[in-house]
Amino acid sequence: MIFNVTNTFTKLNATKGTIQNASATYTIEVSDKNEENSGIILNPQEKYSFSDTTIYVRCANSEQAKVRYSSLVVASCACGGGDGGGTSSDDGDETITPTDIGGLFNP
Repeated sequence: MIFNVTNTFTKLNATKGTIQNASATYTIEVSDKNEENSGIILNPQEKYSFSDTTIYVRCANSEQAKVRYSSLVVASCACGGGDGGGTSSDDGDETITPTDIGGLFNP
């Protein structure tokens, strides 16, 4: 699987959701380390989508996304670039491949 963190131009504060994939359960967390209200949990279905090969998590500038398998963080990305105003490019996008995280997406 590929975990793809993509900037959006909407502030998302925080979200948490669980993805079921085969026998594995992945928990996705998106939080803003610079906001006092980073603990707010939004509707997770609006923040990620997934297929057999890709997980997409949307987060705004300065936010961090983590994917957990059980309690272990198997992927972590900080979203950078963009000013949140809708005029900048997604130059902060990150892609983490299974080899980067030791293949834990296919336990």
